[in-house]
Order: sequence, then C-alpha cells, then structure tokens
Amino acid sequence: MNKGRKLYWLTFALALALAAAYWAHRDLWGRYHAYQRSEESVRAAQQEADTLSKAIDGSRQQVEGLGKDPVEKEAALRRIKNLVRPGETVYRIEKTPPAGGPAAPSKP
Repeated sequence: MNKGRKLYWLTFALALALAAAYWAHRDLWGRYHAYQRSEESVRAAQQEADTLSKAIDGSRQQVEGLGKDPVEKEAALRRIKNLVRPGETVYRIEKTPPAGGPAAPSKP
C-alpha cells in the first residue's frame, strides 16, 4: 500500500473511533429510547385530552338541554339531591360482591 492510502484508512479509522466514543459518551442510544418513550406519553396524553374534550362537549350539551327541558331539569335535580315525591317508592339496587371477594361476616 502506498502512503496516501494508509493515511486515508488511518484517518477513516480515527474518525470512526471518535464517532463511536462520542456516541457512547453522550449516551445517544439511551437518549433515543427516552425520546421514543416521551413520544408515546405525549400520544397517550393527547388521546386523554381528546376523550376529556368529548366528555366536556357532551356535558355542555346536557347542561344546555337542562335549561330548555323542565322535565330533564327536574330529573337531574332529583338525581343529584336524592329527592322523592310523596307516594313514590324508591328501590335501591346494590351490586353483590364478587365470588372471590371478601364475604359478608357470618353470624354466630
């Protein structure tokens, strides 16, 4: 090999070694993975924001409906304040505990 070619390969190897050292020193691989994780969390936050925005729009429509419909207004107030008209019978339906969950205390 002639001297110019040796110098070329030596320069190339040195540049490659410096690039590898810079990559390792700056932890570029770890930073890339952190960037990917942050992108995923941003996407999840954006989805949650979209869902909440839709829920807010639905609530606004419901509130607008309450102002226009007196029957809906009464139903909402009765539901919120647990009000009962005279002569009405209230039936409360409670969920039973799951089969593997804590059992009711037995009476001795």
